[in-house]
Amino acid sequence: MLRKAQANHQGLEASLRNPCMKDNVERKVSCCTICQEFFAGQPHMKMQTHEVPDYNKQYLILTDSAAIIVMKVQVAQHGILAMLITDNATCFTSAEFQAFYRTWHFQHSNSSPYRPRGNGKAEVCVKIANNIMKECLQTKSGPWLALLEWRNITMSGLRTSTVQRLISRRTRTQIPTSTGFLKPRVS
Repeated sequence: MLRKAQANHQGLEASLRNPCMKDNVERKVSCCTICQEFFAGQPHMKMQTHEVPDYNKQYLILTDSAAIIVMKVQVAQHGILAMLITDNATCFTSAEFQAFYRTWHFQHSNSSPYRPRGNGKAEVCVKIANNIMKECLQTKSGPWLALLEWRNITMSGLRTSTVQRLISRRTRTQIPTSTGFLKPRVS
């Protein structure tokens, strides 16, 4: 059980699912070179935010050159967004992309060029994803389980995980979870 809780090397906060295991998990994480290299002691940076509509508090982060195709898939699943904030990558400044957001009736705003801090939330997510990918390369494991585990983590300061905010329930992982947590909870 302890090995499964720490298998994806997401650090202490991510590995703590059961408060009764705290001491054992702390020891395991503190001795793990991979956890220490990628997640230990990383500063909690204050994220910079943009003024965004508060319709349903769902955000989409894309960094793909095939942004329009990827966005159409996401929009088909989650609905048309009210506003999209991107960096000034060419895939977001092209005439084709401008026609896309006008046709689909959503606002598009750019963050400051060459200033990654201006797009703080996306930059933090990119940093986390990069660390997960580097860790998976080092441990020779696939990224999908690591991403699944990360989406189920309840971060400090929040009461729910990313996946709970998206689909109103936790998803099943390799760590045993009570079936009550897997049922949707809509408030």
